[in-house]
Amino acid sequence: MVHGHILGLSTVAVPHFLIVVFFASSLVRSCSFSICRD
Repeated sequence: MVHGHILGLSTVAVPHFLIVVFFASSLVRSCSFSICRD
């Protein structure tokens, strides 16, 4: 029961974690790009 709950929680958490990481990396890339451009 607990293992299934953890499995479901990780299944929900992993896509959100990937989205956050992707958003953060793109944000950092755009910020560094604008800094380099200036």
